[in-house]
Amino acid sequence: MLPISVCMIVKNEEKHIRQAIESVKPYVKEVIVLDTGSTDNTGCIAANSGARVYGMTWNNSFADMRNACISYANQPYILVLDADERLSLCDMEIMEQALRIMEQGKGYAGDVVIRSSTQSGEISESTITRLFPNRPDYKYQGRIHEQLVYKQETIKSIRTGIVIDHFGYEDEEIQSKDKYRRNLALIQASLEANENDSYLLFQLGRTYYVMKEYQSAAVALTKCIDSMASTKQHYLSTTYLTLGYTYIHLKEWGLFEKCLNDAIDIYPDYTDLYYMYGTALVEAKNPEWLPYIPDAFMNCLQLGAPTSSKYETVAGVGTYKAHYNLGVYYELTGNIELALYHYEQGNSYNYELANQSVIRLKQLIKG
Repeated sequence: MLPISVCMIVKNEEKHIRQAIESVKPYVKEVIVLDTGSTDNTGCIAANSGARVYGMTWNNSFADMRNACISYANQPYILVLDADERLSLCDMEIMEQALRIMEQGKGYAGDVVIRSSTQSGEISESTITRLFPNRPDYKYQGRIHEQLVYKQETIKSIRTGIVIDHFGYEDEEIQSKDKYRRNLALIQASLEANENDSYLLFQLGRTYYVMKEYQSAAVALTKCIDSMASTKQHYLSTTYLTLGYTYIHLKEWGLFEKCLNDAIDIYPDYTDLYYMYGTALVEAKNPEWLPYIPDAFMNCLQLGAPTSSKYETVAGVGTYKAHYNLGVYYELTGNIELALYHYEQGNSYNYELANQSVIRLKQLIKG
């Protein structure tokens, strides 16, 4: 087992807590659970699953709760996990190398890949710092969307070989928890102290976006980009992407074009931007724009899947989803042979929509 304490802060997570703990138990030496006020059986289930359970009154600060939970850990390294997450993959060779780097160096922490199920049924991939030495110099800061810091400085990130699946924001979870409203209130309260904090503005815009309050999302995301005029933070690429999709929902095609061009100037290798462009061409339903659709999705195929350690991305934008959209385009424009080719390419990745289209077109060809 690895010398790691998994640290979790929870509240009313009886539906998820057992699976979360079971997913990490084969790899780590202990699991610490800090319950912030559950009224269900979360604490009992966690204890029966092998975790050490502590309690603390919620004070509207995620950073305070994280730091309190970490204080109970006995192992030399901390892995932060949420109750609605599961450890899906742990590459032991990469993990052991990461632990050696953190042991020998200062200010290092490990990134994990988070695979999240989106409301539209897609899988988004991003990286976040979750593994770090259990030392007093490492602390969380921030009431909401807390960030790990080392001696008040920026963390130096390294790979860990860990992949975590996140299920918490699927539709049924949104209905049962109303997490977004809670997050929105905490972000707004934090912005009162610094209205130009780019990270908080980014999270504010993303929260409005998933709540489908697109006008408010556009305002927050635009302000976020403006606040980073001199210093481009790592989340700027995702800010542009979210703003672009916001304009698609608002059907603000002029603003979308400017957003897209600005983003591609900075991130010419970000496949999701070109996929978003293709999506906009489809959603606009402008006959004059239809001929541009193939180039948009072919650019996606040429770039391929972006590295999740560099960009937040949706699975398939550089492979099967681009092929599928090309198949749809060529089918609608009467090129059945080319449509079938792209559907078959998409189907080679076990993409169900492409598989259904292959079956349908082959039946059509047979007559």
